[in-house]
Amino acid sequence: MAIQMNSENFGDCKRFSAIFVAEWRQLTVAAILGVTLAACAGLGGITKDSSEEAKKAAVTKRAQERWDLIIAGKITPVYEMMSAGSKARMNEEDFRRRARLSGFKEAKVEAVTCEPDLCKVEVRTTLDHRLMKGLPFQVSETWVLEKGEYWYVWPL
Repeated sequence: MAIQMNSENFGDCKRFSAIFVAEWRQLTVAAILGVTLAACAGLGGITKDSSEEAKKAAVTKRAQERWDLIIAGKITPVYEMMSAGSKARMNEEDFRRRARLSGFKEAKVEAVTCEPDLCKVEVRTTLDHRLMKGLPFQVSETWVLEKGEYWYVWPL
């Protein structure tokens, strides 16, 4: 059975192609728009005008992540969580030399107080020192809001 192509069948094919292409374009535009909106929703995150609860939750999460990395001995990601100003004062090599990040066994964020663009974080840690194991240690940190996220400020 042979299919004969005449001008009538060709016209149907052109109409089908035009409809298919139009629908495909709509789906593509919808997909791009959806992905773009989702990406934009994830950017920016916290602002100085965000609620205090949102700020506290965001900085608590970041501070706990940082301490989990310290306990795991992952120094490069810890350095990457530092504020732009802190990184400008100290490169990663200097950070590795100056930061005493070994011996910590546990850490828990205990208290957070926030201002419009910075937060103070109190962390209770447990430190194993060569002379004493399980030493409780309180750490006070400052976190600054930059580009929608909180970043650790290296103390002067």
